[in-house]
Amino acid sequence: MLDGKKVLLVEDDSFLGGIMMTRLRARKADAVYTISGEGALEEFKKQKFDIVLLDLLLPGIGGFEVLKSIRENSENKEVPVIIISNFDQLKDRDMAKSMNAGYLVKALVNPDEIIDHAVALL
Repeated sequence: MLDGKKVLLVEDDSFLGGIMMTRLRARKADAVYTISGEGALEEFKKQKFDIVLLDLLLPGIGGFEVLKSIRENSENKEVPVIIISNFDQLKDRDMAKSMNAGYLVKALVNPDEIIDHAVALL
């Protein structure tokens, strides 16, 4: 379970974001949702998170730039991050791995499986 765990969901698709937030809250997560990279970085200024679910293609600052900023801050260096992307490209998977992040392809997993991966990391 995610009882009380602080989860940051960064997803610009409001339909998927809504489904994910419903599922996260059903598992008792203390979840925060934002649709942009800028929003994600603002949330990190306000609080610490136990895990981040991060889309790659975002308006403005993209997912890898957000991940880089997270990793550059020593307080956040070890926060688990799972990239959730529409694309299954080797270069993106390799980039995520080199930045100590997991990588899931949206078309290959459902929202509950994404959350199960988060639970396994915690």
